[in-house]
Amino acid sequence: MFVFGCGSPGASAEPKPTTAVPVTGDISCEGVAAHSRSLMLAVGGDEKLRVRAEQIAKIVVRRCNADGWSMELRGCLASAKTPDDTEGCEDFATEAQEDALEKETELLEGDD
Repeated sequence: MFVFGCGSPGASAEPKPTTAVPVTGDISCEGVAAHSRSLMLAVGGDEKLRVRAEQIAKIVVRRCNADGWSMELRGCLASAKTPDDTEGCEDFATEAQEDALEKETELLEGDD
């Protein structure tokens, strides 16, 4: 799932053409991060998960702004109804965007 740092292996340098995703919700970087946080918390909510969701949201804002996530990528993530719905959103990202998100989220694994 892209939002949680799992990129698809062998991604190209350019986003792959895919079917357009109907955009719902706030697709600003901050809106995508808030939505990602709410998706994570919807599956259960102990303190450890709440902290991780906050950390992921900060990473999403940082990477989205720094890496110039496309409207299609942001729309895909903002339209997800469940964490599993983010599957395929990586199709709208470049390999560099996926790698940057993955590297930052992997650093959180050491904090567990």
